[in-house]
Amino acid sequence: MALPLSVAIIASNEEKSIGRCLRSVNDLASEIIVVVNDCKDKTVEIVKAFNGKVYEETWHGFSHQKNLAIGYTSQPWILCLDADEEVDGELHDSIVSFIKANDHSCCGAYFSTRTFFIDRWIKHGDWNPDYNLRLFRKKHGSWSNDRVHEKLNVSGPIRKLEGHLLHYSFENIEDFMKKNMKYAELFEFKEEKSIFVILLRSCWRFVRGYFFKLGFLDGLPGFYIAYAQAFFTMYKHMRILIKNRTLRGNVS
Repeated sequence: MALPLSVAIIASNEEKSIGRCLRSVNDLASEIIVVVNDCKDKTVEIVKAFNGKVYEETWHGFSHQKNLAIGYTSQPWILCLDADEEVDGELHDSIVSFIKANDHSCCGAYFSTRTFFIDRWIKHGDWNPDYNLRLFRKKHGSWSNDRVHEKLNVSGPIRKLEGHLLHYSFENIEDFMKKNMKYAELFEFKEEKSIFVILLRSCWRFVRGYFFKLGFLDGLPGFYIAYAQAFFTMYKHMRILIKNRTLRGNVS
């Protein structure tokens, strides 16, 4: 029997992934809500095959779309997922137990995310552990207004669940670079860093991820992740630094 749970997803051209996502929660959810934009593939057909409700909305950013999806839900509990994620068996059972218990002192739950990259699940480095708050009582949660890496804010006590949310985030290295470049270009900060500070922070990101967080135990993918984290740390800060200096030069 389905739980008093709505699954809320945003998607655009996710035919390769969304079926796997929906299969992992189909028996849990009383309702599947998917907000789509500019879909040109079979995403909508796949969602409807799982009896999901589809809403077409103009793209206004990740936070806005996810809050729209929440607004379309009708069940007491909401689970927010990305189309390229999958609930594993242990997390599935944890969600069942958590919602059936219906502890009124608890308003949400978080759990571990594990990402597949190149040829393996990443278990070390900056990507692990990676905990995400995704399950909450309706009217107790909303997504932050951050342009990138938005967070779910829940008003009330939360609990940790066992199991993993499996993330198939990147098809290949090219896809990894493309997505991270996009995120870096959305990055904003108020305080301008000096070149020395940017270099120091970038080097530290590599050392922290690869050595201190044992990224080397993930082999070649672990090295590539640590290197990429350092590179994009430098890129996003240098981009803003150069932009600000160019603007000051034009003003003067």
